Amino acid sequence: MLVRVLALFFMASGMWSTNEAALLNRTIDALERALRYMQGAVSAINLDGVFCVRRVAEQLQAFLKYEPQVFQAIRFQLEHLLAMARQCADEAMLFVQQEYTVYSLVVGFFDDQWNSNPCDLSDECLKEKTKPNQRGYELRIK
Repeated sequence: MLVRVLALFFMASGMWSTNEAALLNRTIDALERALRYMQGAVSAINLDGVFCVRRVAEQLQAFLKYEPQVFQAIRFQLEHLLAMARQCADEAMLFVQQEYTVYSLVVGFFDDQWNSNPCDLSDECLKEKTKPNQRGYELRIK
């Protein structure tokens, strides 16, 4: 949700009002506080939580890679959040693998099986369903 708010503000013309800038700063602060909280509770995060944190990291990475001119003003903040999210997800995944060994193995098997024979999307479908600068990346749990 917070990442969507970030995207909405940055996908605009690039001209921010004072209110938008203030809301953006509060959003970034809230995301950082949420990641700090999760880092402090990393051993309690389940696989769904790992997925969500990984999703935040992937979205931040996509912003930085595919829209660098839009995010230039807050690039360092986004890079910091990206590093926090990656570290949190990686540490939490270790706990999930230790605590839920069988479940992790099953999920890992499906992940490998799904990735070994990926489906093909037509160029038309890809163009219709994604923004031009948001193509070419994928979300991975590992």
